[in-house]
Amino acid sequence: MLGKKGICCLLHKRGGLNLYTMEIERVGLKIGKFVYKYRSYIFFIFIAGSILLGMIGFLSLRVDSEITKIAPKDGFFSEQLRFLSKKLSSNNLIVVLNCNGNVDEGKKALEELKMRFEKTGFVHEVLKFTNPELMIKYGLFSLNVENLSSFVRNYDRMKMELEKNFIDFRLWRNLGRMLYILQSAVEKYINEKGFSEYVLVSPDKKLLLMNFILKGSIVDVDFVSRCIKEFKRIAKDIEKKSGFKIRFTGSAMSTYEANIQVREDFLFTTLFSVVAISLLLLLAYSNFLAALYLFFSMVVALGISVGIFYFLFREINIVTAFVNAMILGLGIDYGIHTMTKVQEYMKKGNDVRNSVERGLKEVFGPALVSALTTITAFLAMVIGGSKGFVQLGIMLAIGISVFFVTMTLFLPAMISMVRVK
Repeated sequence: MLGKKGICCLLHKRGGLNLYTMEIERVGLKIGKFVYKYRSYIFFIFIAGSILLGMIGFLSLRVDSEITKIAPKDGFFSEQLRFLSKKLSSNNLIVVLNCNGNVDEGKKALEELKMRFEKTGFVHEVLKFTNPELMIKYGLFSLNVENLSSFVRNYDRMKMELEKNFIDFRLWRNLGRMLYILQSAVEKYINEKGFSEYVLVSPDKKLLLMNFILKGSIVDVDFVSRCIKEFKRIAKDIEKKSGFKIRFTGSAMSTYEANIQVREDFLFTTLFSVVAISLLLLLAYSNFLAALYLFFSMVVALGISVGIFYFLFREINIVTAFVNAMILGLGIDYGIHTMTKVQEYMKKGNDVRNSVERGLKEVFGPALVSALTTITAFLAMVIGGSKGFVQLGIMLAIGISVFFVTMTLFLPAMISMVRVK
């Protein structure tokens, strides 16, 4: 049983809690009065800020899909990645031209392409296909299967004859055949002169290959993207002139395509999340205008968030590519609570002003506590050593903050301008 002292202490604690709740409600009521009084200013400030920051963010936010940049800089794993990317990987671009048997005209088109590529300043060198060692490195060296089989057969025969009789004429005949096949294979590459040294022709005479080594590092996504975009422009121009199809492959193209894929994922997940949440809101609310207001509030908050991301980080990586979907899913809750509470008071017969003020009075406290706990949890990710997760934690914290402020100020201001029943 509690004594008098214990009962007094309990009442004191409950009284302190009630005072805290009352103070939070008082702040919420003041915010409600402020929102209703300056509803037009709040509405247009948020709209202008969202349009400006959203356009800057979505148009300028770069994508960097290189995984080595998000690893801890002082870790052993990161050192190994940097070593592999700089020492054991080459920033090469292989150009494939489909000439359909017209080798001479195809070589003329590639010669013009080579000249224009080199003028861009992005090309370190063009590899010659007369060096089998380099061709093996890039997986481009091959021997005719029939010649290789004939070479092996003659070698086996020579070995058998050598064991039987060293002076047998068949031994020297097989040796001569082996040397001839080997000499023919070598001369195929050595005898190429001039521009033909840079072109590899497929056995069926349909494809021509050129191997360009770019100046920058393969981990420099910005440089690789600039190169590929310029090379694509040149290749498209030559395609129109020659009528041949030109395609790219190699490590540089892989980096470029991976970067495009991450950006497409970023935009797709953002758009899909907005559409999916909007449809759910439309189904949940019988009032179309209420769902529309939540949709606009969500878009405004997202535009402001992306703009802030751009000014803070300038880029997204493979970890933060899905940050918008996470923010939308978490941030819309504050709007749903605000809209529900305001609608509840309106249905009871209260006017718009009274509904907004009383609604924010009740919603502000719980929403603030919810936002602070969520933000704190995400900011804990900053402690980690990975750059990707540090950025993700900061972005999520900023996004939740923006959504909370938007749903607390912008949404009630919009409701105040047009009554929602």
